[in-house]
Amino acid sequence: MEYRTLGNTELRVSALGLGCSRLGRSVFEDTRRQSRELLETAFDNGINFFDTAASYAYGDSEILLGNVFATRRDQVILATKGGYCYSSSARYAPYLLWLVGPFRKLLSRYRPQLRQRSKKRQDFSSRFLRKNLEQSLSRMHTDHIDLYQLHSPSMVAIESDEVQRFLENSIRDGKVRYCAASVETVEEARLCLKYPVFSSLQIGFNLLEQAPAREVFPLARSRGVGVVVKMPLARGRLTNNYRAMTGLAPERYNQELQAQRRRALTFLVSENHPSVEIASLRFILDHADVASVLIGTTDPNHLRNNLHAVKAPPLPENVMRDARVLQNYELSGRDDASGQGLRGVG
Repeated sequence: MEYRTLGNTELRVSALGLGCSRLGRSVFEDTRRQSRELLETAFDNGINFFDTAASYAYGDSEILLGNVFATRRDQVILATKGGYCYSSSARYAPYLLWLVGPFRKLLSRYRPQLRQRSKKRQDFSSRFLRKNLEQSLSRMHTDHIDLYQLHSPSMVAIESDEVQRFLENSIRDGKVRYCAASVETVEEARLCLKYPVFSSLQIGFNLLEQAPAREVFPLARSRGVGVVVKMPLARGRLTNNYRAMTGLAPERYNQELQAQRRRALTFLVSENHPSVEIASLRFILDHADVASVLIGTTDPNHLRNNLHAVKAPPLPENVMRDARVLQNYELSGRDDASGQGLRGVG
C-alpha cells in the first residue's frame, strides 16, 4: 500500500481508503455479516483510512468500525461526518429495523421511489453537530476523531460563524484532530478554502467529472489543504454494475447507453490496467494532489480487485492526455429510454 500525507496535517493516509456508507443494517440491506470481513480485508491489505458518517445505516456503520478496531485504534485513521438528520421517511426506521428483515428484498424493489419521496434533512446548528460528534465518539469507542467533516454543507453552513466556532472548539477540546468538509460542488470547495479551520476537502472526482482538478486542486495545494476523492467510479457509470450500484428502476436504465460508455473507455485498458475500473482509479491516483481515493463496497473480493490500482504503474502519458479530454464529451447522459450519450460538446 502507498501512503500519502493529507495536506499539512500529520495524517498519513492510505492511497485507497474505504468508504463505509453501506456498512451495517438499513431498510434496504443488511451487510453486518460481511462488513467485518470487509474491514479486516481492508486492514490486512494496508488500508488505514476509513470514512463514515453519523447518519450511515443509522449509526451502524460507526458501531462496526468501533467494534472491529477497538484494540487497534492507534493503527487506523477514522473520518466521520456530521450534519445530516434522518430523512423525512426514515425518522422511525431505526426503531423498526427488526421488523423489516423478511421484507427487505421486496422493499429494495421500490428503493428509487421511496428515496424520491423522502426529503433530505440537515442541521448544522452547533447543538446538533455536538450531538452528532458525541454519538460518533461513543459508537466508535474512541476519545477523538482523526478527521471530522461537515456532511454536504450548504454555502450558508460553510460560512456560519456558529459552525466555525464549533469546529475550532472541537479541536481545542481534543475531541477532533482535524476538521474538513465533504462537499458536492466546486463552488462549495472553493468557499471552504477561505477558512483555515478546514484541513482537507472531500469532493467527487473521476474521469467523467474532472472540474475539481482544474478549479480546486491547485488552490488546495497552495493552502496546504488535503484532497480526498469520493465517487471515483462516477456512481457506477465506470463499472459493469451501474444499475445495481445506483438502484435505478428498470424503466430508467438505458443498457445500450451504458454499453456505449464502456466501449468509449476501452482505450484505458491494457495489460498493466486490465479493466476500466482499475484504470479509472489509477487516473485519480496519478494526480499528486489527491491524498486518498475512497472505495465504496461491501464485497471483499471487489475491494481486493481495486487494490490492483495501487500496484499498477502510472497510466502512459498518451492515455492520460486522452483521458483528460473526456471532459469534452457527454459520457454521462440520461439513463431513461430517451437518454443521450457520447455527444461531443468540445
